[in-house]
Amino acid sequence: MKNILIAEEIPSRNKGEAAILFGFLDLLKKIEREDINFSMFTFDKNSNDFNKEGIELVSYLENISNENEIIKFFTGIYFFIKLMIFSLFYSINRNLTDKLFTKEIWRVYSNADIVLVGHDGLLESLGSKTSKKHENWTFFFTYCSIFIYKILMKKKVIILAASIGAYSSAFIRKIAKISLNYVDLITLRDSKSYNYLETLNIKKPFSLTADLAFLMKPEPSNNLLLHKELTYLMNLNNIVGMTISNQFSQFRFPEIDSIENKYKEHLVFYSQVIDYIIEKYDSDIVLISHAIKKDKDDRMVYYDLLELINHKNKFHVLSKEYTPQLLKTFIGLCNIFIGERTHSNVAAVSMGVPTIVISEPNSFRNSMFNNILEDEFICDISKIEITALYEKIDKLIEMRDLYRNNILVKMGNIMNRSLENGKFLLDIVFNE
Repeated sequence: MKNILIAEEIPSRNKGEAAILFGFLDLLKKIEREDINFSMFTFDKNSNDFNKEGIELVSYLENISNENEIIKFFTGIYFFIKLMIFSLFYSINRNLTDKLFTKEIWRVYSNADIVLVGHDGLLESLGSKTSKKHENWTFFFTYCSIFIYKILMKKKVIILAASIGAYSSAFIRKIAKISLNYVDLITLRDSKSYNYLETLNIKKPFSLTADLAFLMKPEPSNNLLLHKELTYLMNLNNIVGMTISNQFSQFRFPEIDSIENKYKEHLVFYSQVIDYIIEKYDSDIVLISHAIKKDKDDRMVYYDLLELINHKNKFHVLSKEYTPQLLKTFIGLCNIFIGERTHSNVAAVSMGVPTIVISEPNSFRNSMFNNILEDEFICDISKIEITALYEKIDKLIEMRDLYRNNILVKMGNIMNRSLENGKFLLDIVFNE
C-alpha cells in the first residue's frame, strides 16, 4: 500500500481542479493501482467534498482564504518554519518525531511515500499585475518545499501533468531550476511548459503528456434526468454553452485603471456576443457554473449579465452545484462551446463539442489545445475583438459537423498521451 500526499489544496468547488483529481483517480484504475491511500491538504474541510471519494482531508492553514494578503503571508512563513523544524527532527529520528509532532498534518507528512505538488497551473505564471506578488510567493514556497521533501524527508516527489513557467523573476527561475532537478517525476500538459523547462536546462527527465482531466469519465446521460434543472435545460433549442470568469476582465481594456470598470466593460462585451448568437441562430445560451468558490462564483456573472441582455428568456445558468462528471455530460449536449474556464474547454473537446478557447494572455495552458483545435479558435482575451469573435462563432456553427469530426479524431491521441502519465508513474514512482 502506497501513501500519496497531495501537499496543496484541490478544492471540490472549483470544477476544473476537481476534474484533474477525478482524472487522476480514473487513471489509477486504468493502470490497476487502486492500492493507494490518498491524503490532501484543505483550507476548509466543510467546503471540500473529496472525503466522499475516500481521500483523507487534512486541515492546512485553516480559513486562510478569508484573510488579507499580509496575514496570509505571515501565516505561510510561520507554517514554513514549523515544516522546517519538523523535517529536521524527521531527518534525525523519525520515531521520536512521530511522538513529538502528533497533529494530523505531521502524521500524513511522516507516512507519505509520495508527495504530489504543482497541480494544474499552480506553478504557471499568468503575469498579471494583480497576481504577480501572490504568484511569486506561491512559487517560492512550493519550490523550497520540494527541497525539504527530498533532502530532509527523503520522499519521492512528483509533478504530474502540470503547467510550469514562465518566470519574470531571475530569483524564481534560479530556485525553480535547482528544485526541479530534485523531482522524481515531471510530466507536463502543454508544449509551452515543455519548451520552457528546456530553456531552464533541467537535467532530470521530463515528458510532455496531456492534462489528467481528459481521462475523467462523464456521467451516463440518463443521470441528467435525476436533476430537475438539468432535465429542463437539456431540452432547450440549439444550446450554446459558455463559461465566463469574473477575473478575466483584468487582462483587458488597458486604458481603464479600475478593476470594477474593466469588469463592467467585460460584461457589455459578452452581453453583445450573447444577443448576437440568440438573434442570428435562435439558440439558447447556458452559462456553465464551473467555479463556485467564494471569490470565483460563475453564477454571479450570470446575474450581472442578465441586466444587460435583451433576450433574457433565452439566457440560462446552472444555478446549482454539480459534479465535474455531470457538468461534462451536460457540456457534451451543446452545439458549440465558448469557454474562459480551461477545464470547461477540456470537457467540451473531450465530448467532441466544437469549441472556442478564450485564455489569459501569455498563458501556457492554452497550448494544450494546439493539437485539438485550429489556431483561430484559441483566443487571447487581451486581443480579441467582437467582430472577429462573431466570425469565429459563425464559422463554428456553420461547419459544426466537420469540426466535431476533426476533434473526435484528434482526441484519441490526446487520451493516449494522458494515459502516459500512468506509464511514467509505474516506471518511475512504483518501479514496475
